[in-house]
Formats: sequence, C-alpha cells, structure tokens
Amino acid sequence: MRQGKINMRYTALLPMLLLLSACKPASEKAYEQNFSLRAARELDSTGNTELARYYLERARQDPAAHTEAENFSRRITERKLRTQDCLESKKTDLTINQYPRIRHKHLFQMGVCFEEAGDTARALKFYEMAENAASMQPQLFLRRALLHSRTGNNPAAAADFERAVSLNREYPPALFNLVLYRITAEQAEAAKAHLPELKSLKPNYADIAADALQHQAEIVTFMRGRNARR
Repeated sequence: MRQGKINMRYTALLPMLLLLSACKPASEKAYEQNFSLRAARELDSTGNTELARYYLERARQDPAAHTEAENFSRRITERKLRTQDCLESKKTDLTINQYPRIRHKHLFQMGVCFEEAGDTARALKFYEMAENAASMQPQLFLRRALLHSRTGNNPAAAADFERAVSLNREYPPALFNLVLYRITAEQAEAAKAHLPELKSLKPNYADIAADALQHQAEIVTFMRGRNARR
C-alpha cells in the first residue's frame, strides 16, 4: 500500500516536472543538449580559457548551440574589460589584510586580475609573491601552469601542473588540467594513464578528457593557431 501511495505521488508530480522542463531558459537547454558547451563551461571554470575557446568553436557549428556559444565568448571578453574593478578591489584587500595566513590568497587573486587583464608579467610576479608567502593552494600552481602553457614556457607549465596535483591529489581541476596539458603536448599515453583516476574523482572531467584525446590533432592545430596570432 505504501509503495502504491509513493507511486501515485510521483505520478501527480509528473505534469509539474514536465512543465518546469518546458519552461527552462533556452540557454540552459542548449547546455543540456550540447556536449561542447558543457565542456567549455567546465574548462573556463578551472581557468583553462584557451581550451574552452576550442570547445566554443565546436559549439558554434551546432545551430541550436550557436547563440549561446557566441554569448559565452562575449562574456569572456567582457570579463577582461572589467578587470580594473577587480584590481582596485584586490589592492584594497592587500592594504587592509596584512595577516600572513591569508595574505597569500590576496596576492594570488591580484595575480588572477592581472592575468585576465592580459598583463602576463605582473600576473607572474604576484603568483610568485603568493608562492613566497607560503601558499600551498593547488589553485595557485594550476593557474600559473595554465599561464605558462599559454606563453609557451612548457617546462615551467609541466612543473606547476605536477605541483598542483601533488598538493591535493583529490582536487579534480588540477589532475584534469594536467591530463589536458599532456594531450595538447601530444603526450597521449601519459594522458590516458590518468583517466581512471580522473573518472573516480569527477566523471564529467574524464568524459571531456576522453573527448580531447579523440580530437587531439584538431586541438593541437587550434592551439598552434592561437599562439601564432599572439
């Protein structure tokens, strides 16, 4: 009898769930239906904007995802244009917060602001200051690794990716981006070796990495093209 009541309750809720699904914004539906859009969102959230742009290019090929891919690209550009507010805010934080235990976080965040503003030299300076302030955040080394990778300093990038993973093996973005770095560096076998561990940490990251392996040649060509335009 109890099971029957539960089933009746779910049956009564079904029309409401279907209505809510139908009322979802078009952008949300686009993400649900397009793998490349979801991959771009995950990558951008970890700081890997370059590879996110590759997936946005793929999403543009799908008429149902094209508009949201364009909107996403525009948001990335607008984020860069808003960096002055970020810099002013973090300067205030650094002035007010002198406590050593948290100062490294503000130095790191200042570096992120400079990086998004396109000021690589100052970004690296603040990342170094955060490291010298005894930061043990994997986010710091991951972010710096991605910056080194974009600027072609592959030995420094590899070292920082490894450091990020070693600081917290269970921090999924670190292992995820190490795998992706090895794919873009054409080290497919090394990348594949980490897939089971990545899948156990975050299955959707492993799905993106597996897709990147399948499109490795295309990704390498895309990245070389991006670097040549800088």
